[in-house]
Formats: sequence, C-alpha cells, structure tokens
Amino acid sequence: MRRIEDASALRESIERAGLRECFSGDIAAISCLMEFEPGDFLIREGEPSAYLYFLVEGKIKFHGTSVTGRRVTYGYSLSCGALGEVASLWG
Repeated sequence: MRRIEDASALRESIERAGLRECFSGDIAAISCLMEFEPGDFLIREGEPSAYLYFLVEGKIKFHGTSVTGRRVTYGYSLSCGALGEVASLWG
C-alpha cells in the first residue's frame, strides 16, 4: 500500500466518484488517496479500523473465516461505496 501525494488526483477521484455530494464539508481536507496491491488488506477480520474507505477505482474482495476455520469469500465490489464503516466504529 502506498499513499499518493497528489492533491489534484485526490480531488479528481472525489469528483469522479461523486463523493463531494455525500458530505457537507470539504472531504479532500480529511482524505488521502491510497493505492493497494493485490493481496493487501484494508481491514482484518475482528480488528477495528481507523479509516473509512471509498473504492474509487478497481475491485475489492471481501472474505473472512468460517466457524470451521475455512476462508469464505463473501463477495466482491466494483462500486465506489463506503468500505469499513462498521470496523471504523469499533475503533
């Protein structure tokens, strides 16, 4: 994972995803643009998150562990909806 230090790219991503309309304040002032590689974890099962994520490009897989210990895929997302909203509330 790496942070992209480009204010113009951040604002463009916010506009493209339609996120500005979802917030009453300047979302760019409290946001950062991150790039993740395949296999990177945003949030680990059972752990709180200090962040609320919005997927603005690419896709993400949601998976966890079943009661028998097997890895279970819950689904995939290509949209720009919020990710980690529950985990950010635990922190």
